[in-house]
Amino acid sequence: MIVLDTCAFLTQKHPNGEFATVPGIKNEIVNKQSKQYFENMLATNLKIMKAEKSSYEIVQKQAKETGDFDVLSRVDIDIIALGYQCKGTIITDDFAIQNIALALNIKFLSCSGKIISAEL
Repeated sequence: MIVLDTCAFLTQKHPNGEFATVPGIKNEIVNKQSKQYFENMLATNLKIMKAEKSSYEIVQKQAKETGDFDVLSRVDIDIIALGYQCKGTIITDDFAIQNIALALNIKFLSCSGKIISAEL
C-alpha cells in the first residue's frame, strides 16, 4: 500500500501501486490541476481510509518522543497512522512525517527527492 500525502497530488510523482490517502487530504489540495489529478485517481485506484485508534495512539506517542507532535497537522497524523497500520510506504516531503516514519520503521519516499537523514 502506498499512502499519499499532499505532495503526491501536487507533483503527480509517486510509484505505481495500490494507493490510499486520508479523508482530510482533499482540503489540502488547492490548485485546479492537483484537484483534477486527485479526482481522477479517486475514480480509478485511490482509496480513502482512516487508521484504527491503536495506530493513532502509537503514532502520537512516537511524535511526542521525537518532539514532532506540535508541528503535525491532523492530516499529518492521519497519514502516518495509516502508513503504520497498512505497513505501507508513505509518499511525503514533510520532514516531521519522515522523522516519525523513520522512528517507527515505516518506509517513505519523497516527491522532491528531499529526505531526512538518520543521525548516527
